[in-house]
Amino acid sequence: MLEENNINFGLVKPLLKAFPVSGEVPAALSYLAIEEYPLHTQLHMEVVYVAKGSLSVKVGVSDYILHAGEFAIINPLELHGLYAAGEPNQVCILEINQGFYAPCKAENIFVSAYALYEDAAGKDFFQIKNLLHKIFALHLSSRSGERPDVLHLPASVTEDMVQYEKILLRSLINYFELHFTHEYFLFSDDKENTLRDSALQANRLKSILLYFYENFPQKIQLQDVADVTFTNRYSISRLVKSGVGVTFSELLQHIRVEKSELYLLGTQMPVSQIVYELGFSSYRYFSLHFKKVFHMAPAAYRKKFTRETIRYKNVTAALPTTLGDVEGALALFSAERAATAGEKCASLEKKRCTALEREECAASMDDERSVSAGSGGCEQVNVRLSRQETVCADGRADGADGQDFPSGKAQAAGNGSERAELPGEDPPNGIKGRLMKINHAEELGRAIKRQRKALHYTQAHLAEVTGFSVTFISDVERGKPTAEFGETIRLANFLGLDLFIGERG
Repeated sequence: MLEENNINFGLVKPLLKAFPVSGEVPAALSYLAIEEYPLHTQLHMEVVYVAKGSLSVKVGVSDYILHAGEFAIINPLELHGLYAAGEPNQVCILEINQGFYAPCKAENIFVSAYALYEDAAGKDFFQIKNLLHKIFALHLSSRSGERPDVLHLPASVTEDMVQYEKILLRSLINYFELHFTHEYFLFSDDKENTLRDSALQANRLKSILLYFYENFPQKIQLQDVADVTFTNRYSISRLVKSGVGVTFSELLQHIRVEKSELYLLGTQMPVSQIVYELGFSSYRYFSLHFKKVFHMAPAAYRKKFTRETIRYKNVTAALPTTLGDVEGALALFSAERAATAGEKCASLEKKRCTALEREECAASMDDERSVSAGSGGCEQVNVRLSRQETVCADGRADGADGQDFPSGKAQAAGNGSERAELPGEDPPNGIKGRLMKINHAEELGRAIKRQRKALHYTQAHLAEVTGFSVTFISDVERGKPTAEFGETIRLANFLGLDLFIGERG
């Protein structure tokens, strides 16, 4: 059972915003000058991007100010409002169709705090911004000259444009899944936890978070989570505290309080009934935890914010409807893409210089480690230490419908295509897909090529959305021994493959 199954949609329907475009379009774009977009939610995922000016964003218990060039990811059923922040703004709201990608079914929960994004994404951050600009430009350039007042701009002019948009969106989502999911961040303050260094622990924490979101109205005990995650209860308690920053019980109550917002503001249900709908044992206990999060009593919160929702207020926003506004936005995004490309080139040039210095240094050292680093160092890794280790590739991402694929097959979100089959051993707990043993560069290259083709990327398309050259991608897929180690891993990660090292035997 997924989180969305625990919310009574009939009761919270007054707060739900429908997907704005009918049909099979993968996404829709609104380009607005926002004064006030009252509190609301939706069943699909949104990306709110500030093109000019600044915007105040309320997401659940958090409030942010987004400035030009900044964005926030909004999860399904996440109550949020958008407000002018003292200066004129122009805002792009990218809404991703559930039929193309549904985070709940894909078992992903994203953080909304832009302040965390750049550090989390590292050098991929430039590429994420670049993908957003390309998607916005694609929608804006498809705008009809006869209908300058059209609010939503699906890129449906030609089939080629729709397919190109799907590639851009899938690429963007891959980056989001890689860097911005909740298991890498603390609940207690705005910073990352340390779990990026341990894929196994991160996936265990993700399983725990998902179990909480799927079952929060029920009575949940440590042993229940231990049983479904195949981890002992003491390890779970330590992992939650170190990974999330709060205790097991505090995390569960926090999730319940978050969900209470939908009932308080979207229904007339008595607070005493909401208490039991959400799994609290008493009103007193609910009120205690609610005050810790929202700093006021539930009844006071309902009184203050109910009339600040779309149940009672209309959206106040001017549409930049003139073609001049649209052309200005296209010029803005083109300029930002150029700036991003310039920063990336400077970064790559610095990296090349560093690599040359390292090569000169390595040539003069007698290293007792022997690493056969084909395809960027991703073939068999023979380290002369106490044991020999091998690298495995794992089909990381779930399909669009979020199902497990025990045969080693997964599906690419949004297009129903199959991912590359990865024969081999069962993965460790918390890792989806199947593992395959990599013994040389050509095997890794073939795995990457299969995955690329399963996602319907040409090498040219993949080069455009990742920033790698076609030559580099071709070299990796052919198993060229001199392909760079780190970049090969990034390419595999981008395609939804993770690499693991395990002790032989």
